[in-house]
Amino acid sequence: MAAESRRVTRPRNPGAALVQARLQLPLPGEPVVQNAGDALTMPGATAHTRADLSTTATCEVLWVLTPAP
Repeated sequence: MAAESRRVTRPRNPGAALVQARLQLPLPGEPVVQNAGDALTMPGATAHTRADLSTTATCEVLWVLTPAP
């Protein structure tokens, strides 16, 4: 997964489970770094980008979208 340069929002609340490598989500306030086995959720309206921090493996993420309340 290459770095995503544009900030995105989603109409649903995303959750993610990092399967392989390291992922950085520069969320408002502080960047969040996830390692293989980590999981996260965030409000869909949260603008974010993402970047693969791994130098040895391709980042693999399982995204799960749930309806926003």
